[in-house]
Amino acid sequence: MGEKVSNKKADIISAAIDLFSEQGFHETKVSEIADLARVAKGTVYWYFDSKKDLFQGILINKLEQLQLKVKEKIEVEIDPLEKLEEIIQLYFNFYQQGRKVSKMFRECTIAVDKEFFHDHIINFNRSQIESIAEVIDQAKEEKVIASHQDSLDLARVLLGMIRTFNPHLYYQNDLMDKVELIKDVFLNGVSR
Repeated sequence: MGEKVSNKKADIISAAIDLFSEQGFHETKVSEIADLARVAKGTVYWYFDSKKDLFQGILINKLEQLQLKVKEKIEVEIDPLEKLEEIIQLYFNFYQQGRKVSKMFRECTIAVDKEFFHDHIINFNRSQIESIAEVIDQAKEEKVIASHQDSLDLARVLLGMIRTFNPHLYYQNDLMDKVELIKDVFLNGVSR
């Protein structure tokens, strides 16, 4: 029985992602989510208190998954430049596999509870910057990066470069070929 329950919840989440990304938060009705998920409208409310709770829950879950993956990469004992490359790949995988959720993120800043998302996203960004700065510090210690710039600032620059290729800003099917570009520009600059 537990598997059937989790399948219903997964179906609701999948339907919600499809509809929120296509129609936006305000235009999506809970009844449409229920119809697409092939459950009763009340079943949606069994798992989620409100449409807003469903929308926010999806986004928070995806942010936490990405954050966990980045932290796992940082803990792996490999060359810091390899870590940076793998972190870039993680973000691109997140964008590539979650185009619909990326579209929801864009809307979250204007659609629902701005303060909640503002605070959550600020905290998420701060955590990501600190994690990447930790790898940059390691690269400086191992003398594979010879920058006198602040590691937190460098982490912000790297994240900015990565986010430029978000599929809603940059429409390309395969982002993975941009990993090397970002790594090269970040590590070597544009003039030689």
